[in-house]
Amino acid sequence: MGKYIINYFRISVLNNNTKKKKKVILNKKKKKKKKKKKKSIICKTVVLWYIYLNYHEHVIRSS
Repeated sequence: MGKYIINYFRISVLNNNTKKKKKVILNKKKKKKKKKKKKSIICKTVVLWYIYLNYHEHVIRSS
């Protein structure tokens, strides 16, 4: 029974990987655009947070 479950899991993983690869090949241009958007949003939040912390420290030091 244990072997059967492991084999089933392996097959399902293989199926998922092949499906993902096919989707990537079909939608390469679309996926690249989405990734860029996500990265830019993360970068913006990090930069804004960094600026905010620096500003906050500056205010604390001046007071």
